[in-house]
Amino acid sequence: MPTSLQQHRLTREFNRYDVDGDGTIDQTDIDGVVQSLCSAHRVVPGSPAWREITSRANRLWYDLIGHLDDDGDRTVSREEWVAAHDRPGFIDAVAIPLARFAFEIGDADQDGRMSLNEWMISHTVFGSNQLEALESFQSLDEDGDGYVTADEHAAAVARFYSEQ
Repeated sequence: MPTSLQQHRLTREFNRYDVDGDGTIDQTDIDGVVQSLCSAHRVVPGSPAWREITSRANRLWYDLIGHLDDDGDRTVSREEWVAAHDRPGFIDAVAIPLARFAFEIGDADQDGRMSLNEWMISHTVFGSNQLEALESFQSLDEDGDGYVTADEHAAAVARFYSEQ
């Protein structure tokens, strides 16, 4: 059972994907996040990149409900989301790939790293204010080169979930 602090952090993560704020994540929420990221990063609907992103998002959605939808209603409640983080395999099979996927969409030029501009755009889509986004960027840019690499991001995601 997650501690109160862990529940707060996981709820905040849940809220990033609960686009309509109804307390559940369904496929339209995931579609909304993905399409907002695509729009913000100028990925044109119908383009090969858009098709690949949409296809991957659909696969991730099925992985998500396969691990979390205990009651079979094809939605993930906040309670299901928080409880799932204690389940063996969930973090590696679903949570980390979902975070990695969001990073890859935000890496608009696909160079394996996000500039401050790319980072700010993505985090604004996820509801972060500019100060929060800037602070998280600075904390993850460990070498101070002005980019968050895929490796730096992956290490941060692993730290986030290892603290659960």
